[in-house]
Amino acid sequence: MKTEWSINLLCAISCKACLILPMVFFTVGADAFILKVALLQMQPDENNVTENLKKAGEFCCRAAERDADIALMPEMWSIGYTRFDPEKPGAREEFYKDALALQDEAVQRFAMLARALDMAIGLTYLEQFEPAPRNTLTLFDRHGEVVFTYAKVHTSDFKPMEASMTPGEGFSTGVLDTRGACSCRCHDMFRQGTSGKRTHSDAPGR
Repeated sequence: MKTEWSINLLCAISCKACLILPMVFFTVGADAFILKVALLQMQPDENNVTENLKKAGEFCCRAAERDADIALMPEMWSIGYTRFDPEKPGAREEFYKDALALQDEAVQRFAMLARALDMAIGLTYLEQFEPAPRNTLTLFDRHGEVVFTYAKVHTSDFKPMEASMTPGEGFSTGVLDTRGACSCRCHDMFRQGTSGKRTHSDAPGR
């Protein structure tokens, strides 16, 4: 059977909690598969990891009430993408202390939430990694299982914060039931689209 692929944005429904994007993700023959994505619009409490993740959980619940298939958080939400002052002694080291591991309770709580809401969740966070943390997204499916963990490849080295992080090594894809999912950050999309290769510096911690 011939497979026809198409991606079309149908409409955007805005609310205080999230922006719901109903999309035709692809068509196979005459069958259309709809993927409803909730882009969580949240104001962070600076780098307060506990409060930021608490708010993310509340917004995920609101997205589920609107029948979203996936809830996605803003980039590096656990720390609210809060930068540190590179001129301040010890600021980089304090920044590293906010990093989370995949096995941490704060992260695994979203696996349980995804299962409870029957909705996939893309959690973005500062991830513990050696030699320096990563700008990471972990996608939990609606059963609470990890589909993939992706780290930003093309880090923005003109920003001291991102220059102090370990870049990812590749791009991730996964399957959510009968639907596909992929992930990359905005800077990755631009750099990959224009050059087709990584162009970041390989030396974190400058």
